[in-house]
Amino acid sequence: MTLAARAIRNNIRHYFVESPAVKLCYDFVTWMTTQVAISYTVVPFVLLSVKPSFTFYSSCYFCLHIASILVLLVFPLKRTQKGNKKHESIQPVWSKKLEEENLLQKNSYSTTNNSFSQKEEITLFFLKMNFIGNLLLFLQRRAFTSMI
Repeated sequence: MTLAARAIRNNIRHYFVESPAVKLCYDFVTWMTTQVAISYTVVPFVLLSVKPSFTFYSSCYFCLHIASILVLLVFPLKRTQKGNKKHESIQPVWSKKLEEENLLQKNSYSTTNNSFSQKEEITLFFLKMNFIGNLLLFLQRRAFTSMI
């Protein structure tokens, strides 16, 4: 599932990063998908038995197993080469520090303040989504225990 998620991220994410509203929707959908995938994968560890785990997965028709395999077949997976990292152009340390200072001077207080409020809003958004995810997980577990 991790490879499938990485393949989707590498092949689709760049379409959604340009607009902040679309990126927020993309983040929400990927967050929800992650919550569902984690809940789906954790079932054997919660049940601690093979037969009930297999029963659960077969009741879901092994949907995430099949979806992961299909994603790996459809989307190419970018390979990372260890040890072949691109080297930065060599610059003296003092010149890098000078460039950093210039960049810091160009940024205004309003930009920093705006960035902080955006981070604060994003944090609140993900806290709310975490609460909703935990609520969905609770409801899913409750529905599953009623099946047994």
